[in-house]
Amino acid sequence: MYAILLSVIDMYNYEQTEKVSVEHGAKMLSFEMPIMHTHICHELYFLVSGQRRYLIGSDLYDVSPGNIILVPSGHLHRTTTINAKGHSRYVVYFSEKFMNDFIMLIGRNAFDDLMHKRCLQLPDHLVSTIHNLLRQMDQTQKQALPFAQAALKTDLQQLLLYLLRYGKKKDIEATPSAIKIQEATQYISEHYADDITLMDVASVACMEKTYFCKCFKAITGFGFSEYLTRVRMQAAEGLLLKTDLTVSEIASRCGFSGSNYFG
Repeated sequence: MYAILLSVIDMYNYEQTEKVSVEHGAKMLSFEMPIMHTHICHELYFLVSGQRRYLIGSDLYDVSPGNIILVPSGHLHRTTTINAKGHSRYVVYFSEKFMNDFIMLIGRNAFDDLMHKRCLQLPDHLVSTIHNLLRQMDQTQKQALPFAQAALKTDLQQLLLYLLRYGKKKDIEATPSAIKIQEATQYISEHYADDITLMDVASVACMEKTYFCKCFKAITGFGFSEYLTRVRMQAAEGLLLKTDLTVSEIASRCGFSGSNYFG
């Protein structure tokens, strides 16, 4: 409970600031993001090399070099490995307030539509342009030159304009097992407030319970109970932030058996 309240406070504080940060690095061998989590800012992820699997809410994508992942603030996500060869990527985090003037210029709907495309495929000729732009942003941040944040903001606006004009939404992972598991995660996202069970969700995927657990873990990187709990916690965080409901009321609305367990 305390951790959720801190997250809510941090979200409020972060949204009052103007900030962007860039990460660049290579992960050798297999790297698993330890938990499904959310950020209090927007995330832009560009894969330079390797292969990754990205779970955003109930959507699952196999990410290839040159693909861009967009994760709106507050959305559950996790990245896992597809092979053990390692990967290299750039990640840009930026606050809503930081890009407010840009959002006003292009229109709120256009920005929201872009962020909710999740995974973008770029034309081949543009991949190197985006890569160079991200490399420039990384160097600007590392060198800490005067007006660095202004330079980063200009570069990020240019990057987002490229995505608006040329980015094409990439289809979700479409293997037969992945389709069934996505049907299951979608069911969870719609019914998390109900008293749903493993058997209920396995039936939605038309799988035997043990086989379903194995597939769910292999494809999403999560056990069924862990995933369900995190979806419920995300919903609870939103209610804590935006309503005056009591802890007991929030626990009930989010599918928890009682306020003690929720706490």
